[in-house]
Amino acid sequence: MRIGNKKDMTSNVRLPLGLFSLYPYRKELIYREGYVNSQKTFTLSRGQLAILVCLMSRLGTDVPTLDILDSLYGEREWSSQAILNGTRTLPVYMVRLKHCLKLDPTLKITNIRGFGYRLDYVSL
Repeated sequence: MRIGNKKDMTSNVRLPLGLFSLYPYRKELIYREGYVNSQKTFTLSRGQLAILVCLMSRLGTDVPTLDILDSLYGEREWSSQAILNGTRTLPVYMVRLKHCLKLDPTLKITNIRGFGYRLDYVSL
């Protein structure tokens, strides 16, 4: 019996986040309402995915900007990349992620001024 190759198995990894399901290997964030056929799919960029996974791994806690940049560009690589991309890269990614997550009122990304960001899950 053949199970399938490694790529087939990893593409089905699902990380739940509120009313969303994140499929990191497919770079998809899927919002499902109460109905099976009612869903909205967002295709995330590599940067959006890296930031969202970083925030999800520390759900409910403040994440320093330097840690987010490390997850985005890799350790010690972010300073040159951030300079090349300009200083607005991270805020633009955050605006795009907030736009995706606004469908779920229980999820909120908050800017902690001068420190970093926080992803909160609030039960209604």
